[in-house]
Amino acid sequence: MVNSYCWLPAGNEDNASSRLRCYYLHRYFLQNEVKSKIGFSTSANVSIIQKRLDYRALFFSLLSWRNKSKIILDIDDLNPTSIDWTLRIKLFSRIVDGISAASDEQLKILKEQLSEKQKKRIAFFVFENPIDYSFDMTNSSDIQRIKDKKIAVCWFGNSGTFNLEDEVRLILKAGYNFLVISDKNPLEKNSNISFISWNRSNFAMELIKNADICILSHYGSNVFLAKSANKMIASIFLGVPVVASKTPSYTKIAKLCGVENFLYDTPQSILPILKKLQDDSARNSYIMSSRSSIIVKFSVSSVSEALNNWVKSIKKSTEIFIFNWSLILIYICFRFIYIKFLSFFGKKY
Repeated sequence: MVNSYCWLPAGNEDNASSRLRCYYLHRYFLQNEVKSKIGFSTSANVSIIQKRLDYRALFFSLLSWRNKSKIILDIDDLNPTSIDWTLRIKLFSRIVDGISAASDEQLKILKEQLSEKQKKRIAFFVFENPIDYSFDMTNSSDIQRIKDKKIAVCWFGNSGTFNLEDEVRLILKAGYNFLVISDKNPLEKNSNISFISWNRSNFAMELIKNADICILSHYGSNVFLAKSANKMIASIFLGVPVVASKTPSYTKIAKLCGVENFLYDTPQSILPILKKLQDDSARNSYIMSSRSSIIVKFSVSSVSEALNNWVKSIKKSTEIFIFNWSLILIYICFRFIYIKFLSFFGKKY
């Protein structure tokens, strides 16, 4: 049977994970005459819920189950320390036919939340992020870099995930410029930091024009260490070499591209690595050795085909989980009472 898809994204196209894991694939499938729709569709035989574990996702699941569609739960953000999140994962795992994640480490954490019976019934898959901004780029070679005496080291991403204070201090002290491209400046008190407000339509152009090297880090909790390397992949695709933390996803990409020598362990180990990339020729060599590997493995077409083949291999469960649906209804009632309780005491006090 030919797959046809419907999607329930967690956010809009300004949200990186929704853009990469729903909208890009949806657009690719449509371009290649595969039926696909954002939102529920009775003509779809595959329903993909992107990390939503709320009432809307539950309703989407019920409609998909009634439609006899394969139900996939795609989780690329984790919160295993939250009892509420863990409970929701356990409940939704009773409905879905497959669970996908953005990295091996994320999938491992997800499996730890499930019973052995659930792990045997559910199909699992590491669903790689496609190259970000690849749909929006025309020809990056037409964009000229701004020439400056100082090399500009750049960090980009959601401001809430910034964790490079020590690295920035050392980089500035060594005489480099430091640029942040984000929704807001996490270092606004530092007058030596350059800042560009992130915008989906102009990000690629601004990065190529203003950045010589990108620095990216996943240091922190196990959840942070499990994150995917989509920013590293995007930066290399756009022609900006990356110095990244020696953490699982970044190490995997560095090995694929043959640039393991540009991973760092501690903030102090960054400066010798940056020194290797001071010359234009060194930066060009990095990109020349890396970009083709990135395109082959993480192009939208490669990721879409891998996902499509995995979904085809999943067998739709025909068992009716009456007891499981009862648990879900109990959970909805519990959540309703809990929210009303908070609302009542919030108004009272």
